[in-house]
Amino acid sequence: TTLLASAPIVTHRSYDIGHPPVLTENYETWGLGDTLVGARHAFMTSAGTSLVAGLALELPTGDFKLISSGALFDIGVLDPMLQPGSGSWDFVGNVQAAHRLTPGGLDLTGAFSYQLNTTNDLEYRYGNDTIASTSLGGPVGSRVRASMQLKLVHRGRSTFQGEDVSSTGGTVVYAIPGLVTSLPGKMSVYLFLPVPVYRYVNESQLAPRLSVVVGMARVF
Repeated sequence: TTLLASAPIVTHRSYDIGHPPVLTENYETWGLGDTLVGARHAFMTSAGTSLVAGLALELPTGDFKLISSGALFDIGVLDPMLQPGSGSWDFVGNVQAAHRLTPGGLDLTGAFSYQLNTTNDLEYRYGNDTIASTSLGGPVGSRVRASMQLKLVHRGRSTFQGEDVSSTGGTVVYAIPGLVTSLPGKMSVYLFLPVPVYRYVNESQLAPRLSVVVGMARVF
């Protein structure tokens, strides 16, 4: 059993917002985000198969009532997408499973998580989040491991004072090839390429395109 806590110490959001016919302004916010606390438990830990499930609570520690600067066109409380926090108590459940297919290290893994969001003091409620993925990965040489993941991300439509909010909610499916290279000193470098193979959003929204995820990790 593992207890966990995660807090985005610095959350930065920046949007260029257009006002017809020609005015465009930059809106920028900084602040502490919402804190996630929870627990995970391994229900199965055999040599070739594992099953882990968890529950978590997202605490409204981030500011969600930041006010627009007086020099900008919009006045009052900023759009929820610009706020560092949500202002709501949210519940998260997740499950992860892995199975070794071959003695050589070919693994099949799957994960599913669901976040149930509640209504904040401003009567705004973010849509619930669903994430599901499955991946196949194995060694390529002595120090490199390759993988291919298929990932579904769905967010429900947000509501304000009980009414649907336009241009919120959508579904994206990613194909994600990846490489992980082990280095001396228990270090590793990883590279992933999330490619959206299916995108659907309600009304008019910015949708993701090809991106690159590069990072370094160390086992202690």
